[in-house]
Amino acid sequence: LFINPYHISALCLLMNSSRHQDEYESDLSTLRNFYKELDHDSVAWQFTAFELGSAANRAGQYEEAFAYWTEGNLHKRKHVVFHEDMEDQLYQTAIDAYPASRFNEQSIAPAHDATAPIFIVGMPRSGSTLLEHSLARHPALNAADESNALRKSICGRHNKGNYQWIFSQLTNLSDEQLLSIMLDYKRRQAEEYGNQGRIVDKSLDNYVFAGLIAKALPQARIIHIKREPMASCLSIYQQNFAAGIGYGLGYAYDLDELGRQYARYQRIMQHWREVLPEGVLLEVSYEDLVNNPEDELKRLLKGCNLEWHEDCLSAHKSTAKVTTASMMQVRQPIHKKSLDRWKHYERQLAPIKQYLLE
Repeated sequence: LFINPYHISALCLLMNSSRHQDEYESDLSTLRNFYKELDHDSVAWQFTAFELGSAANRAGQYEEAFAYWTEGNLHKRKHVVFHEDMEDQLYQTAIDAYPASRFNEQSIAPAHDATAPIFIVGMPRSGSTLLEHSLARHPALNAADESNALRKSICGRHNKGNYQWIFSQLTNLSDEQLLSIMLDYKRRQAEEYGNQGRIVDKSLDNYVFAGLIAKALPQARIIHIKREPMASCLSIYQQNFAAGIGYGLGYAYDLDELGRQYARYQRIMQHWREVLPEGVLLEVSYEDLVNNPEDELKRLLKGCNLEWHEDCLSAHKSTAKVTTASMMQVRQPIHKKSLDRWKHYERQLAPIKQYLLE
């Protein structure tokens, strides 16, 4: 900030740091001035809108907070491409490609795989980083953070995330090709991302590919972390996702689009509950994880064929990198501060409720 006083993202990070609270009011005043001065279509102004919303939320000024977030989201949505029809097609294709009958045949994958990965899946802002860092404190596991490794392995070298290619792959792959994809995935994690041993992959939207994972690598475990839907949606809507962190989150900036996306997620997860082989899919709620961390982590580790380790209760001591929007929260001990915060915004979040399945 001494070099560039307009480095808004640095100012916002300082305001969220517990070590910088003595200058908080001064920083807040600076941010308000930036909000008035900057071009509303600039990235810097968007930072100010979201951070002023967070500041108002902390002060209990909930109407003002939501108004700031809505402004920030409105301007951000103008610059985001989101093909909702293709999202619909992708989810339905994944469901149709993996009915229960697909899992009746014996897998050609090895019966024992000591490095079979653990996939954490779910919606953003649902406690996934806390869960990842808790598990990664176990000496047998390594945090792999988020990546596009699985999508890259599905698409191959020449089809970079092309939706139509993914559709065809999900529909037409033989068991041998599925196994080849997962072997390529493990190679990518080791060689391209430097993730060795048994990894915890926190690429949340891999829930779309849960059927593929379970069929190709039945020794893998898929941990679905869920949260009270309205709390999850509020946390997404109030978050100014940075480039790279918000990859694939084109739905996050409009309440109706967010509600419909959440419903897609609910539908496909219900499908996996019904068809995946027993033991592959493990589930935990964020609320249970923060209220009863030891019991929940013991249960999950047992489901992953791992013994309990006391260090798993010290996620805030993890040295694993954090590239997501939870970089500040995960460095703190487990707490319950945000469990019911969404209730302050129940009226504003009403457009989302019409889409939710539960």
